[in-house]
Amino acid sequence: MSKWSHPQEIRIPNSYGYIAAKTWGKEHHEPVIALHGWQDNAGTFDRLIPLLSQDLYIVAIDAPGHGFSSHMPPGTFYQYLQNLVEIKRIIDYMKWDTVSFIGHSLGGQIAILFSSIFPDKVKNVVLLDIIKPTSYKIEELAEYTRRSVENLLQFEKKLTKEAPVYSLEEAHQRLMAGLYNQVTAEGADILLKRGCLPSKCGKGVVFCRDIRLQVSTSMQPISHDSLKGYLQNVQCNLLIILGKDTPNVFRSRSPEVLDEFINSYKKTCRYFKLIEIDGNHFVHLNNPERVAPLIDAFFEENLKFIDPENTFKIDNPLSENDRFNNECINRNPRNLEQMLLEIKPNGFPLDAPDRVFWNKLHFERSGKHTAAKVVHNSGRTIVSASTQEWAIRKHLKSTIDKTAVYNIARILAQRCLESGIYFVSKEFSAHELQTNKVQLLLKTLEENGLKTEELSAIRPKDEHYL
Repeated sequence: MSKWSHPQEIRIPNSYGYIAAKTWGKEHHEPVIALHGWQDNAGTFDRLIPLLSQDLYIVAIDAPGHGFSSHMPPGTFYQYLQNLVEIKRIIDYMKWDTVSFIGHSLGGQIAILFSSIFPDKVKNVVLLDIIKPTSYKIEELAEYTRRSVENLLQFEKKLTKEAPVYSLEEAHQRLMAGLYNQVTAEGADILLKRGCLPSKCGKGVVFCRDIRLQVSTSMQPISHDSLKGYLQNVQCNLLIILGKDTPNVFRSRSPEVLDEFINSYKKTCRYFKLIEIDGNHFVHLNNPERVAPLIDAFFEENLKFIDPENTFKIDNPLSENDRFNNECINRNPRNLEQMLLEIKPNGFPLDAPDRVFWNKLHFERSGKHTAAKVVHNSGRTIVSASTQEWAIRKHLKSTIDKTAVYNIARILAQRCLESGIYFVSKEFSAHELQTNKVQLLLKTLEENGLKTEELSAIRPKDEHYL
């Protein structure tokens, strides 16, 4: 059974209703928000996502006023800022520290703009047949704004009327025509699943998108220079996939400035790649097999995260490949501890905590981070691992959940073994030993080769031995 077999429908509440979304994958996998194009819906990714092989948790949303999501209240209008607010709302609602995006057309514009405003929140962005948000020459701003105001007022008048009712075949034809026949018949059927609803009269279907969306992209136009000011903050890994056969109606209105933005991405992004493939503006829906391998390769290269369910496990840690040569020289500075000959300090009988150990495990938790360390009886920290380390934190969905504890334990065990420490002492209260996270920590350390009980030192048969 495919891991994408059972997508789930969810609703994310907002101030005027909710954002509808279709989720794919398991929640503990790397989070990805999929953003559809103008007047489309989350169904635009239905054929692409099942072809992806990476372990991702994809939340394909219906943008405000699209698909099954709530419409904006009367007297308001749609704009870039509203979409940015909803994206941040979703990230906060899902309690994600970081996120990646797959965005088609207008969805890609929103994704890259959000990445410029919250660069610390965004790891990776895939833009499908779009390079940058729509922008204009300064002398064009007033004219585009005037047209948008007039158009919005005209569309508001239509809101008072009943939506036109169409047969399913008529709705199919209108959708195909509205997309300039760029989608296949199968693709149109997929978009209609979330794009229309049965009419109240029961005689057909009505389109469920808000007609005010038709003026959303130009209601607050932005100049080329202003857009450059935003996008110079983009730092994420960025992949742009363009269709070679995209008609001019879907291409940038300002092709003369595209190279400037591409050069900006090359300077600021951690990783940047632009690929052209055969296909039109909806190649991800019409021919997803051409797009999926490119996205897979991109995520494989730029998403190296730790997944407890897919961690390689050693069935027999003492196989022949893991055994030491019988004749070896131990140059570990604590070789006497390894041979159980080093004296353990006794301390005083009432010492709390006691000091009868060589190396002791410490487990630290706070509201923001998880950490574990091994401390020598001299008081020096020998080995540590913490979610405050960026190399660890960037791969985690949360820095305080069980997955964080699991991975901190794995990393600490590996570092201990590499440092020549094979067992540690532990000192937890009876209450702490009953907690799930302490139990998970100790179990994971043991599973990864680090014993959580120290052996007793070998003492000579000499009553005067201290």
